[in-house]
Amino acid sequence: MATQNEDGPSQFRRVFVTWNTPPIAPEEFEELLRSLPARYWCCSAEVGENGTLHYHAYLEYRSPTTFDRERRRFPGAHIDVAKAAGWQLRDYVAKQGKHADGPKASTQVEGSFKESGQVPRTPLKIKTESDSASDKKDLLYALVEQGLTAAEIIEADHSFIYRIKAIEALVEQRRRRMFADERRDVRLVVLMGPTGCGKTSWVYDNFDSVCRVTSYREKGNGVVFDAMDGQECLCLDEFNSQIPVEMFNTLTDRYPLDLPARYYDRCATYSTVVVCTNRRMSELYEDVRIEAPELFRAFLRRISEVRVFDKDGSSVVFDGEHAGEDALAAEGVVVPERDWLRALTDEVVRQARESSAKNLKKLSEN
Repeated sequence: MATQNEDGPSQFRRVFVTWNTPPIAPEEFEELLRSLPARYWCCSAEVGENGTLHYHAYLEYRSPTTFDRERRRFPGAHIDVAKAAGWQLRDYVAKQGKHADGPKASTQVEGSFKESGQVPRTPLKIKTESDSASDKKDLLYALVEQGLTAAEIIEADHSFIYRIKAIEALVEQRRRRMFADERRDVRLVVLMGPTGCGKTSWVYDNFDSVCRVTSYREKGNGVVFDAMDGQECLCLDEFNSQIPVEMFNTLTDRYPLDLPARYYDRCATYSTVVVCTNRRMSELYEDVRIEAPELFRAFLRRISEVRVFDKDGSSVVFDGEHAGEDALAAEGVVVPERDWLRALTDEVVRQARESSAKNLKKLSEN
């Protein structure tokens, strides 16, 4: 799968690493990959027929790298410039797809496959021998399997422009197939601050593909996701609790999800949800916080990071397991321990049971 060596370009973004008899443990290798400026990476450990441990890794960096830099990162490893599509390289490392039953499938160390990010779309130039219907179908299938969007497929071959609806359906079907059993680790980031302080710029500086929502509806779920097209980040801009909290909590769940949109629903592919708001943390779902604290706590638990921007673009960051609660505490707000309505109901039930018990005792005495 790694197809090019140092005879290739001097700078590149896509790297395939094969590291025989590595000097570090698999856990250390994973930590090394996490420390690198890659938009996506995946890795696995394998033990060859002679019992030798080796690692495979596919990385795609945000900015160009060089062979010298990669040799310093992975001393003694074989470094190749990757030419195959991202999804093909992932299948090879994970021993999935056509490699699931291959001769090397059994060499993978169980549970060693790890990845971070979303597999980048990699447009490849695919040539057909002719313009026959059969060749066109093969080309279309190959482009869809690369994970390209409908627009990118049409850009690759303009003759597909009259099949846009059919292509959109094929692309969406593939996404549903890819994410049917996927458990996404969805991060929720809340960016707060006045207009013009750099919240939206922060989103586009940190993510390569963004589905930005700016229009909300008063009825129903509060939003339609017409712009969702396989992006890694969902940005809810100008947010002011327009989406019902139950729907919002569902958006940040890790389970497969279809998003409401016109014409047909869209498959949720994002791994990060970013909320951009001019409101304070205590003003988001304020009525829910007061009337249904337990439901509000479910919202807070999903928050991984809160950034409070100042007018000059500087920011204060709250992160970790209690990021949402810490941001609220900084505003002097504490979430009640229990839902007041549930507490009242429990008290009514308790009193009713006590009264019933007393009545039964009197009847038995008589």
